[in-house]
Amino acid sequence: MAKTSDISVLLPTVLLKNTLLHLPGVTFNMGVPIDDAFLLLEAFLQESDLLSPQIKKSLELLCSRVNVSGASAGSGKSKKSIKLSKEAKRSIEDLHSIFFASSEKHPVFACIAADKNGEICSNVAVISRLVNVQMLPDQCILGLRGELKGYAQKDLDSLTPLNVETSKYGYAGEVLYELHAGEEIPPTAENLELSKKVINGITENLTLTEKFKEDYASLNNSTFKDLLLKLNPLAELLNIQLSDSTTKNNLLKLKKLLFSLKHHQFSEILKACDIYVAVFPFAFSQEVNYLQAREPVEQLSVTLELINFVSAIFTKYLDVEFVSHSWNRIGKLQNGKQLQSKFIINHFNGLKELLSLTARNSKSAKSSEGGNASKPFRMGDASVKKGSHNSDNNDDNDDDGDLGTIAEFISNIQDYEISNDGRNLLIKDFKRLKKMQNTSSEYQQLRNYFDIVLDLPWTQTSNEAKIEKEIDLMKAKEILDKDHFGMEAAKERIIEHLAVVKLTKKTPDAHKSPIILLNGPPGVGKTSLARSIAHSLNCEFQRISLGGINDFADLKGHRRTYVGANPGLIIQALRRAKSTKIVILLDEVDKIGMAGNKGNPEAALLEILDPEQNTFFTDHYIGFPIDLSKIVFIATSNDKWDISEPLRDRMEIIDLDGYNCKEKVKIAGQFILPRQLERNGLLPSQIQMDDEVFDSIATSYTHEAGIRNFERLISKVCRKKAAELLSRKGTYNSVVLKNDLIKYLGVPFSFGSEEKFSAGNSSIQEEFGIVNGLSYNSDGSGSLLRFEMVGVPGSKRISCTGRLGEVLLESCEIAESLVEHLIHTHLFLDYNEEKLTKRLDSTSVHMHVPEGGVRKDGPSAGLTMTLCYLSLILERPVSSSIAMTGEITLSAKALPIGGLKEKLLGASLSGKITKVIVPRLNRKDLISAYIESLSDRDEANAVLTKLVLEEEQCLGDKKRRYKFSSDVESWVRKEFDVDVKYVDDFMDVIREAWGGEVVVLRKEMKAHL
Repeated sequence: MAKTSDISVLLPTVLLKNTLLHLPGVTFNMGVPIDDAFLLLEAFLQESDLLSPQIKKSLELLCSRVNVSGASAGSGKSKKSIKLSKEAKRSIEDLHSIFFASSEKHPVFACIAADKNGEICSNVAVISRLVNVQMLPDQCILGLRGELKGYAQKDLDSLTPLNVETSKYGYAGEVLYELHAGEEIPPTAENLELSKKVINGITENLTLTEKFKEDYASLNNSTFKDLLLKLNPLAELLNIQLSDSTTKNNLLKLKKLLFSLKHHQFSEILKACDIYVAVFPFAFSQEVNYLQAREPVEQLSVTLELINFVSAIFTKYLDVEFVSHSWNRIGKLQNGKQLQSKFIINHFNGLKELLSLTARNSKSAKSSEGGNASKPFRMGDASVKKGSHNSDNNDDNDDDGDLGTIAEFISNIQDYEISNDGRNLLIKDFKRLKKMQNTSSEYQQLRNYFDIVLDLPWTQTSNEAKIEKEIDLMKAKEILDKDHFGMEAAKERIIEHLAVVKLTKKTPDAHKSPIILLNGPPGVGKTSLARSIAHSLNCEFQRISLGGINDFADLKGHRRTYVGANPGLIIQALRRAKSTKIVILLDEVDKIGMAGNKGNPEAALLEILDPEQNTFFTDHYIGFPIDLSKIVFIATSNDKWDISEPLRDRMEIIDLDGYNCKEKVKIAGQFILPRQLERNGLLPSQIQMDDEVFDSIATSYTHEAGIRNFERLISKVCRKKAAELLSRKGTYNSVVLKNDLIKYLGVPFSFGSEEKFSAGNSSIQEEFGIVNGLSYNSDGSGSLLRFEMVGVPGSKRISCTGRLGEVLLESCEIAESLVEHLIHTHLFLDYNEEKLTKRLDSTSVHMHVPEGGVRKDGPSAGLTMTLCYLSLILERPVSSSIAMTGEITLSAKALPIGGLKEKLLGASLSGKITKVIVPRLNRKDLISAYIESLSDRDEANAVLTKLVLEEEQCLGDKKRRYKFSSDVESWVRKEFDVDVKYVDDFMDVIREAWGGEVVVLRKEMKAHL
């Protein structure tokens, strides 16, 4: 509060519900019926100069809601109208200017509390401002921020509240309050000592609280003392209240505030006292006693009493040592076993009485709220509970107990979100069912149908069902990071979805769940990532394998007319999950069967995965529309191009790249080895593997984009070490060295792989005419592809072998024409022009691409084949440490290609390549890969903006085309151990491959007319 003279303010006063005491320094969210909220805030609806635009908009929405529902409620006519007096309006304006010092204007209240008998318990009020209004279908949430304390100048008991009927909240009218600026606490030694005790006491209470929660969470009921603490009602109640997420966050904030406090900062210490009393679960009378302390020193003294009370609870009242000794002493008596049994029985009977009393109180509370004793059933988190019907209220109940659950479901069918057609169908079928003999086959079919329908999670129209649990984005991110390494794009998309869900809680119908396709090579963690996504979303998880499905009825269900009919896989997943809050994984969607005589299952997915159609998805077995729009669908594939274009267009594609060696090493240390140690029963001290061993396994024993075989080999090493440990042959050594891998895993498959790509290891073929290319494989991985050409005297022609596709053969024809054009129109310094031309025209060329069992196709080998042909004609070898990729045109331009990151990974895994030549226009792909590698997303966005703007400037100016920052290239060198060189045309390729050793000049061509 500002240090001014005491002032008096006239404020509208809110009577809080029983035992709820508002304290300064905190925000309380009050749930208020819409009519009562309108009554409380009516005075501010016409005072636009007292309201910020945001608050004004919320109150206008509230006013429109009351105008619609007030007539039906019947209570709006009987309520007395509220209007702010001029004095109250002036007081609120003064408070805004003096105390809140904010351009945002809010309604200001004084909040008082009533005890259980409805009597005003104190003349102290907390001056609060309304910081937000959240509109829900049946109530308002008013956020009241406590700012100051005021003292009424008249007896509050004499006030006559306005008519609020049976509401728990009321409006006590306008009350005149005194606001004291408060005396400065003199910095005497006594007061400084008191403030020191308060700070240390609150800090000690927080420490005791954290220790209690940790100890209580670690109870395993294995010891008698653990059981006694579990049976202690005080311990259980404290754990429930202190484990609340809001309370935990508030305690953390209080701890941070105390950390920076000094003993002489009395005003800050008093604020900490306010928060301390508000956050800890003190009794109502204790909070009132604190609030009534007018003088600052008195407030510190009351706080110190509360601190001592909390310390006594944790150190004395929760100590079970005395109870344990008493139990043991009783057990040593002659009839000790009987006395101990009597203690347990009495304790159990007391719990039963408490349960009975709670049920009676709950029932009476429900009846007093309007006689609606039946609580609306929430479906969305659970299915209909069988056997819970109430036969007193069901006219359609059959004596047969098997039909009781169905009868109750039909009688309450209006409460469920089922379409009108569906309701009519179910009612009609139920009437048919009651008329049938239970021995008939049709009766059993219909009974099975109703069993399946009742198992589905039908969401009720209850307003409570639309209130989502508070979403914690940071916790979701921690879950995703804990389970998976990298995959930032997929994780970021899930966090975005959670943020949208959180922001659209007020309008959940406007939000559609995402439909995501995770595309990537086998073994990168697509399926496990989907499971982690479900965990982070706090959803049920169901997996549907689509590989090999060739019947559309597997997805859409069979019609009930067929014998043995069943619902589709989507409905079965909903039935198993018992919830509409679910993540469904459609695994291997690219391997679904093709269209045949049983329909096209891929076409059936079009309706399921279309956000505009799956709101009314109709399963043939169920027979009426079901809303699938709130389900998160995640599909996986190895090759997205095997999916039909209409289906692919319906999904948001997230490409998951393969892992390089460094990433595999990190994954092995963080995830794979700990998991395999647990699965093989080994302790961390019994097997030790360093990064060098992991790197050797990744490079010498596997050649995959994922980590499936990589983990399998690590598991094999663990099994071998487990056998060594138990066999006890000699001294056991827990350390696994690189040379030990031969003993455990055998001969590396890459043994001699360096010679595989070497041009100088043939006793027959010359070194020239051999160039390394790069390929993108069908499994999503990249690899090195060697192109070989041999020339013999003969007529000029090129024959090709190695299972080459049509596009690759066309690239070979382009290479032939381009080299022929180059020889005839350009001069090669230090080369005899006539000999080159003669060699070109009289050489029969045979091109082969090894690994002939593998089919190869695509345009990205154009640069490679052109250089290979030119190398043969010039008889100049190309270094085996160079690889290249890129499409070429007849005008010698280098065009960009796809899968560059995977190709670089393949070059890195070969262990031989040090330089990779790629088209200049492919630098954007490396920029994207570099940005994805940055863990800090804010930094990544800033770097991306900088690099994109720089790239636009470079590509727009020929002089600056290659004058860019080297951050991306440095990252490539660090991640893949290769240098990337960019080319725009084939002349650049010659320059990068041979440096200045080959100089090409254009001939002067003379035209003959």
